[in-house]
Amino acid sequence: MLGPLPAVCYVHARLVGETAGVRRFDLTICDEQGHVLATLKDFAGRTPSAPAVEVGQPRLYEPYWRAAAEPAPGTAAGTLALAGGLPGLRDALAATGMWRRIVDIPEHHDGLADLLAGLADPDGLHFAFVRGFTEPAAFDPAATGTEALEDSLDRSCFAMLDLLRAVESGALPGRLRCLLIHPQDGGEDRPEHAALAGFARSTAAIAPRFELVTLGVSGDVAVPELASAVAVELAAAPRAAGAEVRRTAAGREVRALRPVTDGRAAGGSLAELPLRDRGVYVVTGGSGAIGRVLAEYLARTYRARLVLIGRSEPDAEALEWQRGLAGLGAEVLAVRADVAGAEELAAALTTARERFGELNGVFHLAGVADDGRATDGDRERFAAVLAAKTRGLVHLDQLTRNDPLDLFVVFSSVSSLVGDFGAASYATANRFADLYTALRASWVRRGSRTGRSLSLGWPLWSVGGVDGLVREQELAAYRRRSGMRPLTAEQGLAAFERSFAVDAPWLVPAWGDPAVIDAALADPGSRGNRLGLLPARRPLPRHRSIRRPEAPPTAGAPGWWSTSAGRCPESSSCPPGDSTAVWRSMTTVWTRCWSWRPTHCWARTSPDSVGRCSSSTGRWRSWPDTCSRITRTRWPAGSPSRAANGLHPPGPARWPPLPSPSPSPPRWPRPLPPSRRSRPVRPRAGRRRTSRSPSSA
Repeated sequence: MLGPLPAVCYVHARLVGETAGVRRFDLTICDEQGHVLATLKDFAGRTPSAPAVEVGQPRLYEPYWRAAAEPAPGTAAGTLALAGGLPGLRDALAATGMWRRIVDIPEHHDGLADLLAGLADPDGLHFAFVRGFTEPAAFDPAATGTEALEDSLDRSCFAMLDLLRAVESGALPGRLRCLLIHPQDGGEDRPEHAALAGFARSTAAIAPRFELVTLGVSGDVAVPELASAVAVELAAAPRAAGAEVRRTAAGREVRALRPVTDGRAAGGSLAELPLRDRGVYVVTGGSGAIGRVLAEYLARTYRARLVLIGRSEPDAEALEWQRGLAGLGAEVLAVRADVAGAEELAAALTTARERFGELNGVFHLAGVADDGRATDGDRERFAAVLAAKTRGLVHLDQLTRNDPLDLFVVFSSVSSLVGDFGAASYATANRFADLYTALRASWVRRGSRTGRSLSLGWPLWSVGGVDGLVREQELAAYRRRSGMRPLTAEQGLAAFERSFAVDAPWLVPAWGDPAVIDAALADPGSRGNRLGLLPARRPLPRHRSIRRPEAPPTAGAPGWWSTSAGRCPESSSCPPGDSTAVWRSMTTVWTRCWSWRPTHCWARTSPDSVGRCSSSTGRWRSWPDTCSRITRTRWPAGSPSRAANGLHPPGPARWPPLPSPSPSPPRWPRPLPPSRRSRPVRPRAGRRRTSRSPSSA
């Protein structure tokens, strides 16, 4: 600011950049005489457009099992790794003649990825993971606690995380097709095992060489019949990542979605909802964006007595919002508790009963978002996302089993059926919530529970909260490929009311173009994330994962090349100080990611040319330069250039050659057009200016 602003000002705007529709300007504000009063740098904005006319209508979908033909046979891998098999299963699998060898491995092994890496063939590896057949179901109407989740869901998820990371990093070569075989009880899935279908749907788009398929069969299936089904699914010709299959007496079936079109969703009215005036309703995650929409609806429509359970103490803004609920006719009791902790949740529910008496309904909205990637292999983050929708849900059900509930509603996500944005944890957690709610509905039919059990697999909402973490590019792809629009508060509440007119424990509300939605959701196992229904977030370039240690290792320390070479575990086994062995190791691993390998690209004599491979090395084009910058400080002080740090000494003769390039003619270097042969090249940051001439082109 250079002076006060009068009532009338003029602004000169200079465009300085534009990214993804956002334009940035440098602004100069002047008075009527042209005197500069203020300047503003990097003012960002987007051109306003007319509000789009919302085209579409509410839709409800229900998951079901659809009959499917046997997949076309393909080529099986040479080796099958079998973990947790049934007695006689190995011999039955060998009798199929599908694999050259079958190797039994421990069911629970922290080094599972290393074991499979030692078994992998160039043509890939098949892995059959048999879970739950020799143990009872983790959950029944009288069960208490969630310890069974650690031995079932958590172990399975962590094993898949390790395998996914090994495949993505190259430690496990070739294609890995995993088949998780789990038992069903009377056609009903066991949530602790079948929840891995959400994991499978999410990883299909982020790891092309990792395929996870789930297969549900009867708990008393004959071993030869199971072996035949395993052979068929593992040797299926098309890419099968994300497929969810079950085998029954009727044959092979796959999980699919169908619209509710028989009029059941059109007959619902407010009078038919299992909600009562002045009812007592527990809302976990009630202070979140969607939780607030629901709480305001219950307060405004039913003058409800609300028990809002959250992990943190309400701040001043939340307290003001709660006072607003009282103005709508509600009574509010806010209790701090983590639903994943049984003792905290039990204390919160006891406080609610002391205040209001018996509970009339439960709404479980608590959840944790994950904007990371499953390929990171972060177990702690994965477990934190699982906790609220798995342990929290089980605790909530067990601690209210004796309450005369009218309804028990879980706010889940459609990501459990179509995959999330590459994290896998969110989809897995919500798939468990869906299946557990369906299991609770079966207990209600048998008289072991009370209240309508309903899981709603919501699409994105526009009100914020967890859905507010979705990036704009991801949201655009989501709308374009799925046909669904983020729900407004009014649309979400309308879908909520309509869902109670359908007698089903698991529904997926949607709003948008019916034709596009029907096509996208008709068969999520074959169309979903494998076609980018929910686009996976792009990984960072591999060289960005290189991190400088707190204390740089010495040049002769074992394994230090593994750090300087980024994610190249093979180099750690090279003799200390043997740079030639390290170079061979690095080129052997990383050339797998190159579409072609121009030897002369690396055989330059100038140390300053390291890292100038441009597009010739694809996604790995800048790792040599990155390694050079990082390793420069790890050699004796005073090294004058990259030539002295041992990564790229002058003269190509000192380094072993790379593998032979592909037969395709090299595309680099290219001769320059005559008009550009004498034009100076704009230098990169920190590089000296050079001129390109016919002799250097």
